[in-house]
Amino acid sequence: NVEGGPRSNNFTNDGFRLAVGSKGKINDDWSYDVSYLYAQTRQTSTYINDFFAPAIAEAIDPDLCTGDCVLYDVFTPNGVTAESANRLTGTGMLQAQSSTEVINGFVTGDLMSIGNAEPIKVVVGYEWRGENFRRTSDTVFEEGQLLGQGGPTRSLLGGFNVSEFFAEANIPLMEGLVADVAYRYSD
Repeated sequence: NVEGGPRSNNFTNDGFRLAVGSKGKINDDWSYDVSYLYAQTRQTSTYINDFFAPAIAEAIDPDLCTGDCVLYDVFTPNGVTAESANRLTGTGMLQAQSSTEVINGFVTGDLMSIGNAEPIKVVVGYEWRGENFRRTSDTVFEEGQLLGQGGPTRSLLGGFNVSEFFAEANIPLMEGLVADVAYRYSD
């Protein structure tokens, strides 16, 4: 669309992240660590000056171009004017938001000793994560009415949550020999 000017995407993106936590000693052998995280991003995309499909058929067919229509005469040299080109453009808008939330906590410490070896060291914890995404398309994007966009861009909505329990142990068996074991359950 040389006569109508270039396409343009006015894009904004903002985000924030909050992370808080606490850790400390329960006693001489045990400690804890808990944390919370929330993060969010938002995006807005306003696409302008792209060919708007519903306006094309009328503007290129002299039999359909009546009334307020300005013919977009691609078959005549210099037949495309800035005025006719500008009447064929449209604007589309997309908005999106994603968020992440994480709650995590664990305790770590020493259990009993086997013989003269160092004590068994363990960590036991829980983590919950949630992810959400939403993209809202206006009718122009939803129906793929802008010709430079490659087709429809549907609205989307989705997310998931995960709960996990975990445990790890470092077990000294004898001088120079240590067994490390771990277990994680995810739902």
